[in-house]
Amino acid sequence: MPDRPTVYLLTYSDKAVAEPIMRGFEQQGWNCRQFVYSLPRISPTIIGLRKLLDPMVARKLLAVEYNRVIRNELLPALRDDPPDLLLVMKGHHIDRDNYEAIRGSGVPIFLWFYDSQERFTHQGDLVPLASKIYVIDRQDIADDRYSWLPLGYDEQVYRPDNSDPGLDILFIGKLEPRYYPTRRRYLMELVNSDLPKRYRVGSIGTTGSRLRDRSLSIKPPFQWLAPRMPPDQYSVRIANSKIVINIHQDDGSMPVNPMLFGVSGCGVCQVVEQREYLSEWMTPGKDFVPVTPETYLFTLEELLQDDERRGNVAKTGYQTALKHTFLERIKRLVADYNGLES
Repeated sequence: MPDRPTVYLLTYSDKAVAEPIMRGFEQQGWNCRQFVYSLPRISPTIIGLRKLLDPMVARKLLAVEYNRVIRNELLPALRDDPPDLLLVMKGHHIDRDNYEAIRGSGVPIFLWFYDSQERFTHQGDLVPLASKIYVIDRQDIADDRYSWLPLGYDEQVYRPDNSDPGLDILFIGKLEPRYYPTRRRYLMELVNSDLPKRYRVGSIGTTGSRLRDRSLSIKPPFQWLAPRMPPDQYSVRIANSKIVINIHQDDGSMPVNPMLFGVSGCGVCQVVEQREYLSEWMTPGKDFVPVTPETYLFTLEELLQDDERRGNVAKTGYQTALKHTFLERIKRLVADYNGLES
């Protein structure tokens, strides 16, 4: 029996992404070894203050750790026990010496972007060396090595659940003003409507700092459940809501928020702002309910009064989401790798 192929996974410390990817490769018969970079252990208060004063500080700190992990952990492994494939998730700024050493290894490289190139150009620092590049934003496709392949979701975490009474309407997502002004507008329209007075309505999300969070002036009866939650708790909150609102980011041209799949994977009715290109991945009106600023609040009220429609959207959305799990994504990557060999 031939040896199992091996993939090295260079990734940011995001277990919600790394763990299902590793599991997916293992289910496809691969060995998987992970190399993780993360923010250095500095006081959270200091980091929070510095991020508020200089948004680039966290990225600079991450770049230092990224290159340290490459230099001290990844490169020795590439030299001593080279894998069949190196998959870089959410790449970062890379030092010239590290770049040259990776090039010299001769190992095939796949890149997978977390964000649009507009948001973070250094994801593409290894593009000249890559055999395949997967992007969440269609506008980032530059040549035939690129594929539009948004991140998937972990079906072992994001799944149906009825263990909690839940909310009638749950609004989710980050709220940094630079990248999510549209999401913030949709949130504040909901907060300032009369729906929180008549239904159980709340949100999970943060602007990235406590000071900016307070500036949103979100008050009862609207329920701000938390700035963020671990994935296992987050998914339960989603799965037990009647409606979940998921508004996409503003940077880029055609980005796909992976929660498009994760929310529907929880078996709930998802409301998304109308973007024509999302029909490439899920069917508007069938898998999710599209809204515009003009139809937004009216549609929410209509859905809350129509159990059958909500149930149909939740059911069909769930079936479609199963095509977009991380396991299905890894099947695609393995097929692409096998295509390199043929």
